[in-house]
Amino acid sequence: MRKRFTATILAVTLAAAGLVGCGTPQSSESTTAAATTAAAAAEAAEGGSESEAAAETEASDGEITITYAQTSDVTSLDPRNATSTISAAMISQVFSTLIRTDADYNLVLDAAESYEVIDDTTYKFTLRKGIKFHDGEELTSEDVKYTLDTIRDENATYSLKSDFSFMYCEPIDDYNLYIKTDEPNSSTLLRLNYIKIIPKHYVEEVGDEEFNLHPIGSGPYKFVSWDTDEAITLEAFDDYFGGRPPVDRLVCKVIPEASARIAALEAGEVDLIGAVTTGQMERLQSLDNIEVVSRPSTRTAYFTMNTFGDSPVTDVRVRKAINMAIDRETIVQGVLDGYAQAVSSLALPIFEGFDDSIPTYEYDPEGAKALLAEAGYPDGFDIEMEGSFSGLSNASDVAQAVAAQLAEVGINVTIVEKDSDTLRDEYQAHTTSPLTFFSFGGPYNDINLITKCVLGTGERYSAWSDQEFEDLLHTMQSTVSGDKQAGYTAMQQYIYDNAPVVPLYQTYSICAYNKDKIAEWNVRTDEMLMGFDVVPVK
Repeated sequence: MRKRFTATILAVTLAAAGLVGCGTPQSSESTTAAATTAAAAAEAAEGGSESEAAAETEASDGEITITYAQTSDVTSLDPRNATSTISAAMISQVFSTLIRTDADYNLVLDAAESYEVIDDTTYKFTLRKGIKFHDGEELTSEDVKYTLDTIRDENATYSLKSDFSFMYCEPIDDYNLYIKTDEPNSSTLLRLNYIKIIPKHYVEEVGDEEFNLHPIGSGPYKFVSWDTDEAITLEAFDDYFGGRPPVDRLVCKVIPEASARIAALEAGEVDLIGAVTTGQMERLQSLDNIEVVSRPSTRTAYFTMNTFGDSPVTDVRVRKAINMAIDRETIVQGVLDGYAQAVSSLALPIFEGFDDSIPTYEYDPEGAKALLAEAGYPDGFDIEMEGSFSGLSNASDVAQAVAAQLAEVGINVTIVEKDSDTLRDEYQAHTTSPLTFFSFGGPYNDINLITKCVLGTGERYSAWSDQEFEDLLHTMQSTVSGDKQAGYTAMQQYIYDNAPVVPLYQTYSICAYNKDKIAEWNVRTDEMLMGFDVVPVK
């Protein structure tokens, strides 16, 4: 869909967003929610799979089933290809890891009983004994080795290969092993949080394709069925080493539209939803049986600027002008109702190495106009902005507000909405629009990961290539001990000086759940909706 915005839209956008008054903005997705009835929720749930029907039948026999809704389907059930946070949540319920993060983003033990740091490139782990895969086979050091070997294979094409291929495993015996790295990497332990241990015997027998369709892990839930773009069903694993989870069956439905998710929650079709729009929070909070929870996440929302094309953004002065033309605080307060934190960097204050002394691009439309004139655009220019807006609260409203602010300095924006898979393909082909709205976060995000993936040459969400940046990135990543901050600071300063992105805000995860079904559920910093965090109503 395409929308054209000019300078005359600014006043309308600001008024609608409460920027010049006290009105409560509504997302373009949520404006119809008040008029959406339970029938709409039933329509969203129409066509349920046989596995869901089975879940409902078993629930009537005393089993506890929790149904929750996500904005999109998983990208893969093979952990090596699971690139989205939604995928991360699903595979975290099916697979175990050596160590994982808790709800507060602290590293805790999982399949490992203990570990110690031997040196900058060597970590020794001891596995818990008796861990079973869902087919009854025992998990050993050989499975950890196999997992990393497959990622590291020079012929491997897994989507997440570049994040993990610097690691390898050397088993000592069945329960003791070394994790080693080619060179020091300050993110090794956090990255291990996403190395889901896959069963060597099963994957070698059935192959990657079948493994993706019918995965076997050693996590708290067993895979039951996957109806693409509709629902995934899991059931509790009786022999889980951490104890059988309290919810017997999980059903994850795909409901892209915010209004449909909310209607499904109110109608009792689902028990938990993510990506709640801020415009609907007050109404949901007024309902006796609904609890709304929110929390700052590890995700940064931003615009990339495609420097591979021939658009005006190839000029650093234009990139700086765009940064100066956007009022981040106004967007956070007026469009997101304060449920975000304005940022001046891809890195977030919660990340190790974040340097708050790095300058920020203050909102300065007159300064932006001067830079545009210096770059040869005294009257501005037309530009395309694309993005996928369904997965983040109020994202389409943010894009509209940014377009209106850019129009004030003469940059006339055409907004093009695309799905996230299309954007990922465009990033790989270097064909994204001059401005692309995107976000990056998840269960192992830190300053190293986000700068690599968003700005690294050839990386999966990058529209920029710069050798000096690559050198700084390598220095930052490989400094494990000593003065690490110097590398972090140099990296952040270089990004500021070259302005290849427009950082916008740290997102908040906003979720809602049915208190008649869920006694307690706390939103996680890493944004993942996971059934083993649910305390059900007995």
